[in-house]
Amino acid sequence: GERATSWQHYYQALSILEGEPESVELAQALSAISQMHMLASEDEPAIAWGERALALAQRLGATEVVAHASNNIGAALVSSPDPERGLALLRESLRLALSLNIPHDACRAYGNLGEALVRHGRYGEAEPLFDQLLGYAIQVGTAMYQGVALVRLIELDWWQGRWAAAMTRRRSLQLWRDEFQGAAVPKVWASTL
Repeated sequence: GERATSWQHYYQALSILEGEPESVELAQALSAISQMHMLASEDEPAIAWGERALALAQRLGATEVVAHASNNIGAALVSSPDPERGLALLRESLRLALSLNIPHDACRAYGNLGEALVRHGRYGEAEPLFDQLLGYAIQVGTAMYQGVALVRLIELDWWQGRWAAAMTRRRSLQLWRDEFQGAAVPKVWASTL
């Protein structure tokens, strides 16, 4: 929750790394800055920083950074006039993260792709992604994303008139909320839901 301090560290890293030869670490810093903008719904800077990171990562063959930057750009683009490019980048990010066995980036990609599809009313495509996210998050032991998946699955049930299914799944969400000791945001979503 200390965004201003985070920015100081990111820009300090950037000033150090930009004075050196091109590196994977520079691509990572650029992508991290892109993610900070993406999380704040600052789409244009998220895309600009992400494109810089993506181009550098591709030149260096840094596929992990390609997965991360593609996620940031894709999530920012789904609200743009070119949402299909955003969806394609999110799908590529998910494919790469799964193939490279990067659980956090895979979970981010599942979640962001599902969110993008929901935003465009494509519930039938989003639902299996959130089901897959739930299974994957359980498999890799990522409790936060288990809650994210449960919240989104319950919302999809509710919005589509499957109220009994939503109420049944709600029990799992309550157990998760009571046991999970991590990030506050998914717990707030769970409590609100």
